[in-house]
Amino acid sequence: MMAYRSAVHDSTGYTPNKRMIGREVSLPADMVFRRPDFSNNPNEYVETLTQTKQVHKMARNKLKISGERQKKYSDHKRGKGKSEEGIGLWYYCPVKHKGLSPKLQTQWHGN
Repeated sequence: MMAYRSAVHDSTGYTPNKRMIGREVSLPADMVFRRPDFSNNPNEYVETLTQTKQVHKMARNKLKISGERQKKYSDHKRGKGKSEEGIGLWYYCPVKHKGLSPKLQTQWHGN
């Protein structure tokens, strides 16, 4: 989970840790080679909250843009969805008939 939470996501541009707790996690190597930054200053806490709100706002904007891009790609890949007259179509209709095992019933109808 640590690898997932400390990796930057393409959709948001931020790590889940940055979005949830407002800072990046301390890796074991960071704890060995540098001193932890602890502060009881209320101004720094307010600044962290403000930064977290800004990160959330920017992540929402980036998610909106990413969603639009993915929808455009999906719609383009799907095609027009038109059918011509005379071409057989199949449609899914899961109707259950009494006395026959559902496994043996056909759920696709058409020609």
